[in-house]
Amino acid sequence: MTNEKLTIIRETFKNDETGELTPAITVIIDGNIKKVLDIIMEKKGYSDYPEVMRDIIFDGIQNFIKSNPI
Repeated sequence: MTNEKLTIIRETFKNDETGELTPAITVIIDGNIKKVLDIIMEKKGYSDYPEVMRDIIFDGIQNFIKSNPI
């Protein structure tokens, strides 16, 4: 992929009830990565980017743990 662009912005949110700070990220998808996600969404029936990203992240974590036992 020559037109790769994935911008990740780090954020922190505060839980109003507990005051606990929670790390969060915002992912901005563009270029060929967006095109690939669009194809996956169409072929696999995903309705939106958060749904497909959730599965990609969890599958990636599982594969990473298999290859790099903790």
